[in-house]
Amino acid sequence: MDDKGNSEMIIPSGMSWKEFHEIIEENHKRERALVEQIIEQESNKMKGTIVRINEVKAFGFIHAKGEQSDYFFHKDDFIGHWQDLVKDFKSYNKIRVEFESRENPKGPRAANVSRLDFPNQSV
Repeated sequence: MDDKGNSEMIIPSGMSWKEFHEIIEENHKRERALVEQIIEQESNKMKGTIVRINEVKAFGFIHAKGEQSDYFFHKDDFIGHWQDLVKDFKSYNKIRVEFESRENPKGPRAANVSRLDFPNQSV
């Protein structure tokens, strides 16, 4: 790097500038595609409120506004500490979550469920 902050590109021996540039461009395209894929996944997430939890059988249901059916989720679909979620649900009865919708023969299912609020913590 020179005194102006510019870095010098070192081209591997036996490779032309054009070949090197093509490889760099291809890597940039892949990176952009990954970023777009991540943004698309994030935009597909739904928001809802947990309306029921069965602590013994370790599952619950999420109601998403505008949806006719509630979304089933198992504790393995929840990202976080299940017991903290159950405790907060018992105390506050409203836990907002974000999740991905999955089709299931028995009805809609939620995956990758994560909390949007933590009622027992001050912000």
